[in-house]
Amino acid sequence: MSQPPQMRVSMPDDKVPGVYADFVSVWHTADVFTFDFAALSRPPARVEGDDGTPVTQAPADRVGDRDRPPTAPIPTVARGQVGRKPVAVPAGRNSM
Repeated sequence: MSQPPQMRVSMPDDKVPGVYADFVSVWHTADVFTFDFAALSRPPARVEGDDGTPVTQAPADRVGDRDRPPTAPIPTVARGQVGRKPVAVPAGRNSM
């Protein structure tokens, strides 16, 4: 049986601790996925939207990071077909 591919990931020491985020917004266009990680300034609240329907408003003090990973593996990751090992997308890589 062949060995699975191995990968070594390194990052600058100042990025190792990470940036605190308690919220992520995921959005996409036809060819780009974007993940915005944010720290909320207060708990989410139910408010009335522009059309009168209830929405949840989550005020964020700051966006901790915006990631735009390569789009090719996104469908595989979303389906959970990546095997039993965790998959990591490096934070802080603002491509595009």
